[in-house]
Amino acid sequence: MPAFSVQYLWRMNFYFFSHPKNTAYSDKNEETSTKGNYLGRFAEMKAQLTGDVSTALGEITNLWDSPVFDYSRPVKTTRTVPLNIQELEYYNYFSASIYCPTSLANLTCPYCDHFNQTVTEFKIFYNENYGTKAMITLHPGLDEIVVTFRGTVSMVNWILDYQMYGTPLGREGVEVHTGLYLSLMSLYNPVVQEVGTLLGRNPGFRVVVTGHSLGAAMASIFVYLMTSLDQFPGTNYVLVTFGQPRTGNVEYADYMNALPIPMIRVVGASEGVPHIPPHKAFEIFYIPTKIVYVHHGQEVWLNENEVYYCSKDVYEDPYCSNSIGRNFNKLDHLFYFDADYSICLFIEGWLNVDFFTVPGFTPTNFIPPVPTWAAVRPSGPYGLETVIQLNPPLSRHWLSENPLRNPHIKL
Repeated sequence: MPAFSVQYLWRMNFYFFSHPKNTAYSDKNEETSTKGNYLGRFAEMKAQLTGDVSTALGEITNLWDSPVFDYSRPVKTTRTVPLNIQELEYYNYFSASIYCPTSLANLTCPYCDHFNQTVTEFKIFYNENYGTKAMITLHPGLDEIVVTFRGTVSMVNWILDYQMYGTPLGREGVEVHTGLYLSLMSLYNPVVQEVGTLLGRNPGFRVVVTGHSLGAAMASIFVYLMTSLDQFPGTNYVLVTFGQPRTGNVEYADYMNALPIPMIRVVGASEGVPHIPPHKAFEIFYIPTKIVYVHHGQEVWLNENEVYYCSKDVYEDPYCSNSIGRNFNKLDHLFYFDADYSICLFIEGWLNVDFFTVPGFTPTNFIPPVPTWAAVRPSGPYGLETVIQLNPPLSRHWLSENPLRNPHIKL
């Protein structure tokens, strides 16, 4: 793997920085010709790198996921409603666009033109310390508000992705992935406030929540909190995720499956992210997460040129993406329908990131401030202080006698 990483980064560095005129762009008024240069050059580069990436990352992912839970057993209750393919393709453009760090600012990103004509108002939220990002767009002509969460990009995102122990969340028995929950908490308060403001001005609009990878899990927990807390009574929600990792335990899945809302979980071909967190490694030892993760919602499997609506009567259909065993291809995580997520992730994202040093980076013994929505509910079960008290592993990771504090935030 180290040899692969050096080779991969060297190729990216040589290919792009030897053509500086094609790597500079402006936040605003991005020209169509510039986009064409990006797409054409990136297509050539991907052709060179695809074999290396697929082999290295695919083999690493294949080490995981020998389940201890019978995913094919019947669900307790299922009331979710499917969406059609055209709707899934449409919301996929939102999830792909959120990865663009610059052109998203004025909705000129490569896939923004699929939805920006119906947008009358939008706002982008970013937490610098956690590297998390969300976007809210208002679509009066469609009577809906779309909330989009971005997936993993930064080093801090990766660290939180691997905080796999469970966190109790509200209802009895419900537990969710701690790192995914904390990622959502870093943006939760301003996002909820903006959604509330828009609903106040547009009563009756439905709220569509979507995201890819980490962003998909954040979207899932967001809908869980919105509905379980009845944050905005009478509001209709839609949940559409792409490449979502397993987010919670069986009780969490049971709650989500019982929601009478449109809900779909799209899985791309043989990608591996929906098969993590894993339960066993190397067919030898179990991962000490103290929680059995399982998916919720009906799976839609994109396998080659076919789209399969999988059974929603079981937790995970053994004849859909679970049928590939452990023959994962990590690159499939970047391609959903006709959207190539790597366009924004690599061109606008990674080329502006220092791979070796991250300014302001702090390890996971830093505790974020409690969001105000939790602070005003001192008896509520969702505040980070309560979560830490209930989870000894979390306390060990995030507390120490001399904790490293982020200099930008005062606790």
